Amino acid sequence: MEIGYETVGKIMEDITFKDITVIHNYHKPVFSIHNSNNADVKGVRYENITVEHADMGRGDGVNTLLEFSNEYSPTWSNVQKTTSLGSMTDVAMQNILVMEGNNAPRVSIRGAIDPRNEYSKDIHWVTDIRIQDFSLYGTPLLEDYENLDTAYASGVVFASSGNKVTGAHYTENEAIGSFGPNIDFITM
Repeated sequence: MEIGYETVGKIMEDITFKDITVIHNYHKPVFSIHNSNNADVKGVRYENITVEHADMGRGDGVNTLLEFSNEYSPTWSNVQKTTSLGSMTDVAMQNILVMEGNNAPRVSIRGAIDPRNEYSKDIHWVTDIRIQDFSLYGTPLLEDYENLDTAYASGVVFASSGNKVTGAHYTENEAIGSFGPNIDFITM
């Protein structure tokens, strides 16, 4: 569930990832927005998502579960078209269930200063990020999480409504139609 790195364009908005089950994730972050060009990324929603096993870091990956970054990439920022960096705002995550995986995966929410002289070393912020009812191995993901990494980010809010986090929602008919009649339902 990635947006980026090649985010050349004025606006990328109203993007929704909903009712998704990830069986195994072995490489890069499960959730990522990598804004390395000039787009203003806004109105992104992650809703009702289950990650059964988060085992990031294999190959050239790192143990990062969630990475929202608005920063220059020496690999990707100049591939399509050289532009200044854009922005990221109004990203919401709700009802996210991560069942098991690596110990203490990194959660990164970072804006950056553009290091290139031609872009005046402007700060490109990540703002208004709301993460609500996100269960990481049975524990709510909150602002005191031990492996949270933030910089040039404002309005980052972690919240728990106290409701049970269920992850993806599928009716029995949808599951049979999508996955065949041999699917087993797991209830917790």
